[in-house]
Amino acid sequence: MNRKNMDMLAGRLRQLGFSEDIQYRLLANVCFAPAHFEIEHQMLVGADRCKFSVHCVRGDQDLYDAIYFIACLRKLPETPSDLSGIDASMHKIDWQALYQGKEGLVLGDPVQDTYIIADLLQEAINFDKDGLVRYKHWSGTSLEEMVPNLGYLKTQFEISQRFYLIDQQSPINFGDAMRFLQSRWLERRMNADRKLLLKSNSGRQGGHLLKKRLRHNRRLNTNNS
Repeated sequence: MNRKNMDMLAGRLRQLGFSEDIQYRLLANVCFAPAHFEIEHQMLVGADRCKFSVHCVRGDQDLYDAIYFIACLRKLPETPSDLSGIDASMHKIDWQALYQGKEGLVLGDPVQDTYIIADLLQEAINFDKDGLVRYKHWSGTSLEEMVPNLGYLKTQFEISQRFYLIDQQSPINFGDAMRFLQSRWLERRMNADRKLLLKSNSGRQGGHLLKKRLRHNRRLNTNNS
């Protein structure tokens, strides 16, 4: 392991937005001498959550470098009023900890926890048909793949971008990347709203033209008679 290389890479990652102790996480990956690995970071701003995955590669002379990172912005879905009870109950549970087999997630009693969670999951299956509430609480955890309609929900509430890290240039940091994605998200929503407005106006105009055509036809029929 090249200590100078590790110091340089740790400094590069701190520039992106990792904390000062990133070197410990870095060494935990590099000590296995993988050909490549990813190291992750998350930011939470208001209700927006952004996940960053930095791709590191072993290059010439077994030296590691960060090549790019992928930023994924996730917007918090708005829960329908008829699912607010399920949403509130699911909010009380640390689902990632549950998946890892940790105890004391609801009442502090593992047996009671099991029954409560089983009932809650059955309720979610029965009423959260589109998977919106489960997506809200399971996205980004090991349970994510169990969310129904996951692909569709991701298109509705997530946006991502790859950012390349070019040698000898100051990299775009995580904060800048998140603001960029928030701007892209706003632009996407504005375009979607504009399309809906155009479609609505087109429908109204089409209705007016149809009524005008019918009136014209009635006049023709009257004149012909």
